[in-house]
Amino acid sequence: MRQENREIKEFNEIIEVMKNCDVCRLALNDDEYPYILPLNFGMEIVDGKVNLYFHSALEGYKADLIKKDNRASFEMDCKHQLQYFEEKGYCTMAYESVIGRGRIRILDEEEKMDALKKLMDHYHMGKDAYFNPAAISRTLVYVLEVEKITEIVSEGKGAINGSLALSVGPTIAPYLLPKFIRYYREAYANVSLTISELKADFMLESLLRGELDAGIAISGNVRQGVLEIPLYTERFYVYLSETCWRKLPVFKPENLENENMWVMKEAQCLRDSAFSFCKARSKGQHIYEAGSIETLIRIVDENGGYTIIPEMHLPFLTEKQKENVRKIEGDYLSQRRISLYIKNDYVRERMLNTIVDTLKAFMPQGMLSEGIVKYGIKLS
Repeated sequence: MRQENREIKEFNEIIEVMKNCDVCRLALNDDEYPYILPLNFGMEIVDGKVNLYFHSALEGYKADLIKKDNRASFEMDCKHQLQYFEEKGYCTMAYESVIGRGRIRILDEEEKMDALKKLMDHYHMGKDAYFNPAAISRTLVYVLEVEKITEIVSEGKGAINGSLALSVGPTIAPYLLPKFIRYYREAYANVSLTISELKADFMLESLLRGELDAGIAISGNVRQGVLEIPLYTERFYVYLSETCWRKLPVFKPENLENENMWVMKEAQCLRDSAFSFCKARSKGQHIYEAGSIETLIRIVDENGGYTIIPEMHLPFLTEKQKENVRKIEGDYLSQRRISLYIKNDYVRERMLNTIVDTLKAFMPQGMLSEGIVKYGIKLS
């Protein structure tokens, strides 16, 4: 129940921005270039969907474009305020904006009256404003049935605010969270950040229930109603005991077949990793499934054998332990892919990009996906 209230509040925030706007800019398809019009509008919410109402002359270029192609995008903005920061030597214009898209439907004669009333209500709230019924037959009235509201924007100092509920997988959290929290709090002090550590199944269920804004987990977790966005790829390394690598002056993965292999349950044998150690681990002495990578390393140090560790664990090793690390060469696919998960109707694009921008601040170069580095997250 708590999260349902939060979801409603977010939707209402979008609607409140739209209610505060005086003009809607409608973009129609005009062959090579968009045709953009500033228009008065009315609004209606039906079963959680937004309908925007407009009117114009019965004939004209605008009407022709709508009849030719009923797809359209819109933008509206309000609360414009110039902000000047003398100590930093720059200024910016703060504003709030909603962007979306949908399809236009021209209304029948019997639908026009109700639509025009909604249009009048937007500018004369609470008043029974008069308009000439004789003009209705001479007026084209149409509705944009909004399919997607892609973004709610607030620009300017301190503009990114509100709350962010994020989940991070247990095998990712130890490496991501310490720096993520520090960098995020420094950059987005006005955002109330809540982080939970959840396995993928629980994370996906929480997303669908609206209890989370986003989750970070191993790639490939498919669930209807959830969108997966690739974030980064992390290499695996082999961590050998000293006695193990001294017996193998030339490191080859196949030479480890008879050594003790210590593995982390449900973490390192990933669906996208065809690393043959994992596939053939039964050939060795599979003795114990540890609950953390730190435990695995200590077991290897004490009992011999080897394990597999992710790239982001390397900075946590002592200088002596780093001597026990080997790259995985050859035809072995030895990496894990990490993704960001959101509900497929999530609209807070800029909030998602606060996650991406924070990761950019401390992640090793080349680890983040190229598209994320160049373009961030674009919801469309």
